[in-house]
Amino acid sequence: MTGNEFLRRIKRLGRERDIAVRFDPSPGKGSHGALYYGGRRTTLKDLRKEISFGLLRDMLVQLGAHPPRFGVGNDALTVQLPRADRAR
Repeated sequence: MTGNEFLRRIKRLGRERDIAVRFDPSPGKGSHGALYYGGRRTTLKDLRKEISFGLLRDMLVQLGAHPPRFGVGNDALTVQLPRADRAR
């Protein structure tokens, strides 16, 4: 999944959940920018490049956008949520 695909999907998820989503390319260095999902923020790298599964999972956790399955092409990424009652 590229940065553009992720942005499209997170915007769709925001519309479904009635959460404001915006991408601001100015605060990032180089091709990076800030992605806001409601009151939460993450950094989105180059919109044309692929995002690894680990980075995708981390960005979803940072945004608090925890869909049970976030589709990636024919695959789907299952996001493991941290449990508050689980010792770290």
